[in-house]
Amino acid sequence: MTSHNHDGVLEPVREQLGIVVITSGMIKHLIGIARAAVAGGREVAIFFTGDGVLTTMEDEFEDLASLADISLCRASFEKRGLGRRGLIPELDSSSFTNQSRHADLIFDCDRYLVI
Repeated sequence: MTSHNHDGVLEPVREQLGIVVITSGMIKHLIGIARAAVAGGREVAIFFTGDGVLTTMEDEFEDLASLADISLCRASFEKRGLGRRGLIPELDSSSFTNQSRHADLIFDCDRYLVI
């Protein structure tokens, strides 16, 4: 399978599952989906936005972070007062980004889920 990159050049599509998380309370489902994707040879990238950023506060988040490339919407994180807690140990400061990263995720992945 091939796709055009941002410059219009045809290149192979990475076998990557992209997931955008817009709701909280789905951590067990996310871990199950990520484990299945990794077992199937796919990379997994997850972008949290809206109430989805609350997932970063759940106890199992460390397990999820070990399975996927994680990024989240800084504005959503701060709007929900989570920015006062500081950074999340599993994430570095570059993981806190904006909707541009979400757009890149859609473009870069050959499969995409919204949860």
